[in-house]
Order: sequence, then structure tokens, then C-alpha cells
Amino acid sequence: MPNILIVGAMKSGTSTLSYHLSQHPDIFMADHEIHFFNNEKHYSKGLDWYANEFSGYQNQSIIGEKTPNYCLKKEYAENIAKIIPSAKLIWILRNPIDRAYSDYWHAYKKGRENRAFKEVIEEEMKYIELGKLEGYLYRSLYFMHVEYFLHFFPKKQMFFTTFEEYTKDFNSTQKILRDIFVFLGINPDIEIDVSIKKNVTVLPKNQKIQKIIDRITKFGKPFFKNGGQVAQLYHKMIAFNYKKEVGYPSMDLETVSNLQKFFKNPNQKLSKIVNINTSFWN
Repeated sequence: MPNILIVGAMKSGTSTLSYHLSQHPDIFMADHEIHFFNNEKHYSKGLDWYANEFSGYQNQSIIGEKTPNYCLKKEYAENIAKIIPSAKLIWILRNPIDRAYSDYWHAYKKGRENRAFKEVIEEEMKYIELGKLEGYLYRSLYFMHVEYFLHFFPKKQMFFTTFEEYTKDFNSTQKILRDIFVFLGINPDIEIDVSIKKNVTVLPKNQKIQKIIDRITKFGKPFFKNGGQVAQLYHKMIAFNYKKEVGYPSMDLETVSNLQKFFKNPNQKLSKIVNINTSFWN
């Protein structure tokens, strides 16, 4: 069973942090999102199924995984507490506006989103006022997510950092990694290569082609892991449909202003719960 979980909404740097942690000789990180505690189909398969998802484990003292959606419901936190009550939880939190926008473009890239961002968030704001907790904005309401876990875990089992601090520069990244290693009780004096960033958003040239690729990905994963000709063709197909430049268009200033107002109070609530400075997000 894992003894650490990286917790935080998607597009907050969880993949990059997981990759960096996996370089420590005492840490084994699953190389994919397992979705055990937040997926009833997986959860009902039991602990043997979950344990099998950590193939490649070689007796490291720390086992971990990162599934961002674990933070989104109180019942997921409860599921984790039932099975791994001593788990240490590493939270990485990103400017909620940037995270929501990146999440939107990730959905666009996957062919799951066609609406304009402004239209989406205006609709979501109304839903949230009515208590419908889902969508890009809800996934950035971090104070609610942290409170879910505080019902079942003491704060001493949690480590908090921000995406902005973690990615600020080489020294900041290394310092935070060292702090995490101390938090985990393992040797902090391990040199980590932090030059690689994982899961960076690159938009597709054609959204319809991307939908086809995603369907192939969903059903063809077993055939792409062996590195053979099928896998090579698959990766060439992905690369062909991606634009050369990384990133996505800038957000218009009116939308930024509206979102700053929307997230002001939630960010202040988060600062009261955990000892991180969120003022620069506004």
C-alpha cells in the first residue's frame, strides 16, 4: 500500500512533482493516475487490484501515487483514511485562475470542450452559487478540498506548497524537494534533476483527429508500452497533430478581473486553514 499521496487539482504540477520525487532512491511513485479511491468500479475491486497498480516496486521505503481528483469529494478522503490512515499527503496548489484556465485548455485539447472560456465560467459561477460543486472553478476552490481531508487526517500529516514557489527557479524547487524529503523522514541530501516538466499543455492542430487519438489511447494502452513499431507509430501520430508551440492563448483582462473577484474570499479562507501565502494569486 502507498504511504504518500500527492493531492491537488489537475494542472497544478502534480505530474512534475511526482516525477521529481520518483528520482529519490527511497521513493517509488506509480507512473500513472490510478483513480482507486474516487472510482467505485476500481474501489470495488479491492486492495489486490490497487496493489497490482504499483508494478515495478523494488522495496523502496516510500510508495506513492498521484491522482488529482482525490481532493474533490469528502467521500474520497474518507476512503483513503479507511485504508491508509497514516498516509502523508503532499498538496501542490496553483493560482486558481491559472489552474482553471489550464484545465479548460486541457479539456479542449482532449476534445471535451468547445465552448468559449468566458461562457463556461459565467455558467459555472451560477452553478456554484446554487451549490452544484463541479467544473473548472470548483476544482480551484482549494479551501473546500483541504477541509474534506481535515475531517479525517491531522494537519501534521500534510505538506503544502504552491506551484508558483515550486517552479520559481532551480533553488526554490530543490529547497521544496528537500523539505518534502524531511517531511517523509528520508535522506534530504539527494540530488534531483528538475529540468524536466511533465504534462505540459500543447494544443492539437485538429480537435476531431485528437478525439480519435484519445479513443485509441483509451483502448490501446497495453499495445503502446512495449516500445515496438505499433507504439512508435502511435507516438508519431500524436506528435503530428500537436502544434509546435507550447501553451495556449492569453486570457482577456475582463475575465481575469472577474475571476480575481470570484476567488478572493476562497483564497483568504485557504490562507486561514494552511500556512501558505495566497495574496500574490490576486
